[in-house]
Amino acid sequence: MCQCHQLPDVRDRKRTPQHAPLSTLLPRVKRGTAERKHEKAGMSTWRRWKHRVLGALSSILIGCSGSSSTTTDHAPKMASMAMMPDAVHSAAAVTQEAYQFAVANPQILQSIPCYCGCGGMGHTSNYSCYVQRVGNAGALVFDTHALGCSICVDITQDAMRLSKQGKSLPEIKAYVHDTYARFGPSNM
Repeated sequence: MCQCHQLPDVRDRKRTPQHAPLSTLLPRVKRGTAERKHEKAGMSTWRRWKHRVLGALSSILIGCSGSSSTTTDHAPKMASMAMMPDAVHSAAAVTQEAYQFAVANPQILQSIPCYCGCGGMGHTSNYSCYVQRVGNAGALVFDTHALGCSICVDITQDAMRLSKQGKSLPEIKAYVHDTYARFGPSNM
């Protein structure tokens, strides 16, 4: 006869009702004053333990989230729409934001190439897609190329997002190159 037939029959065991509380199945342990106080407040040992663990975890998570460069929010400078040409006013919101960012942050976009093929038009950076030149007394002469070019606008939107996250100029430039080099030659 195999061993499985020698096991005691489960029907011989004393049954406890399924609805019996766990405290009736465990031996009584003398409880301290703090435990009695929590029980009066309706808080079981399990709930106290759960609150302690969750409190400790939230403290750890809050402490760890402080200094990461990807979570830092640096609001980018944006130029006023009042200084934009009429054609920009009637453009899509993302294009308007791109023009505003380009005008307010030339130091960023002059360092980032464009990959839409606009180098043949004389553009020397992504900034050139928005501003042809700075005229007398600092007046900007706008270029309308970016109004009809989604690659230029996408590059600017990515540069805006990455600078908002606190990324450095070399990091932004590397990201733009890795993402857009497949669309055409660099204009830098």
